[in-house]
Amino acid sequence: MVVISCGCIALPNLPGSTATPSTESNSGSSAGSHGSYVQAANPVPEGSPSEVRDLSEKSGEVSSPVMRKSLDDISPVYTGHYTPRYSNSAFQIHVGTGPLIIRYRTVPLQYDPRVSFLKITVRDAKSMKVVAENGYGEPYPSNTVNTITVNGEGDYHINIYGNQVDVIVSAYTNDSM
Repeated sequence: MVVISCGCIALPNLPGSTATPSTESNSGSSAGSHGSYVQAANPVPEGSPSEVRDLSEKSGEVSSPVMRKSLDDISPVYTGHYTPRYSNSAFQIHVGTGPLIIRYRTVPLQYDPRVSFLKITVRDAKSMKVVAENGYGEPYPSNTVNTITVNGEGDYHINIYGNQVDVIVSAYTNDSM
């Protein structure tokens, strides 16, 4: 397992995935108690409980943090390419300064949404309770570019499950700038 600070990560290749570091540097960023970092994680088997938890209990904040810049103007903390075949892959991210925004671009390899589908589940890494979930294909929208936003700091487990899709997943935080 490798843990490296913002903008430069290296994960072992997981079945059905290719994790790649961001190509742009993030000068001024640092890991630590307030920085973001990414590490490999064990996938959660499909069919695990999916109770959605309110993040306000974790952060104690009522207001939602916002990104200080557009996603197009900052480098992601993590970018990975996945081609699942009824398989799971996962990574874990520490968010020092929220929000966590996961942008994913999906290319279906079959045009039947029952065959080509994707589910991205974000869990609190300690409790493993689901805090956000979205995807592509049944029962999710057919948008090929989508985002998931988690308004909170802490450690998150991101699970990627699907079949017959190519997907590029990028994670952004305010630490990515």
